[in-house]
Amino acid sequence: MRASIKIRVEDKEKIDKLRAKLLLKGIKLSQEELLGKLIELGEKELLQMIEKSSTVMSRKKKKEILSRGYDLPVISAEEIDEIIYGEI
Repeated sequence: MRASIKIRVEDKEKIDKLRAKLLLKGIKLSQEELLGKLIELGEKELLQMIEKSSTVMSRKKKKEILSRGYDLPVISAEEIDEIIYGEI
């Protein structure tokens, strides 16, 4: 199954340059094949990057986040119920 997509002119030029570089190395790929490989590679790299960034946080960043305090008023459970449900 094929679908048409619109891409920016500068991205199309990059694809063409990459295809030309690959062709000079003896690797001939259609635009469709090249885009497919780039998507596979990008997906793997993106997922790895997300996993690394979400599991590893520097001590400095943790300290910065934890140091952000918010002064919230102390209220009772009854007051919370009143705020949520209205007059009791």
